[in-house]
Amino acid sequence: MTPDTLSPAAQKVLSNVASWQQGATSLVDLYTSNDAPFTSGHVVRELRTFRPDLAFRQRSVGEHVQEMYWNQQIVYQGGIAVQVPRTTTGKGRTPAGQDVFVYGPDSHVAYSLDFEIDIPVAGAKAPPSSPQSPQPPPQGASSLADYRCAVHSDRRLCVPRAALNALSAKRNKNITHTTEAWVSLDGDQAIVSFDPHSGAVNYALSASRGRVLFAKPGAGQFEPGTMYQGKLDTVSTLDSMGNSVPLVALVVDLSTEI
Repeated sequence: MTPDTLSPAAQKVLSNVASWQQGATSLVDLYTSNDAPFTSGHVVRELRTFRPDLAFRQRSVGEHVQEMYWNQQIVYQGGIAVQVPRTTTGKGRTPAGQDVFVYGPDSHVAYSLDFEIDIPVAGAKAPPSSPQSPQPPPQGASSLADYRCAVHSDRRLCVPRAALNALSAKRNKNITHTTEAWVSLDGDQAIVSFDPHSGAVNYALSASRGRVLFAKPGAGQFEPGTMYQGKLDTVSTLDSMGNSVPLVALVVDLSTEI
């Protein structure tokens, strides 16, 4: 089944919910119980179509769905869902080049979903056939602020989930609860990648619920409360044969506090 075929059931599920959070959770449970892949955009569409009285930000729904994923609450037939990055092609009113995550029981099902949808404008009571707003990226990094990495009180630098989502999309890497990130230091730059590379140490994403937390590589310590800017880039690293190879990574500038 698909989220589209489940719309009548979604209307019934949403009829008595008291909050958008409860509604979003109920919709996710509806999709998984019917083996239907979905995006947070599908959740937003149904909420705005059938419960326009509930106020929320679309990005908040995406974060809520991801929180469910990292808490292992998106389950298909006893198995944890996969989170697959897809890129829009510009179908309908949806702009091309937007990164969207699809959740499903496996990668094949997630890739098979026709995921590009239009979403009703906030507060509108019109049915889905009326003019709607396009589906923006619900979970990836969308501004420099999303790539900012803050030092926690335990002196570990936190790479936020939104930045790793953007790296996942650029790398076309499915994120699961067993995914590892690899961190190395190149001068004043921390290199974070989903690929093993020269001098890198691995960190499990599940331990920090989709984030990466690491102590300062080499000598010294990070100072709690400081913040550094990250960006997506392609850098050079060495393979097992000592050859220089390109690496898609999140590069954090440790030379300047922001």
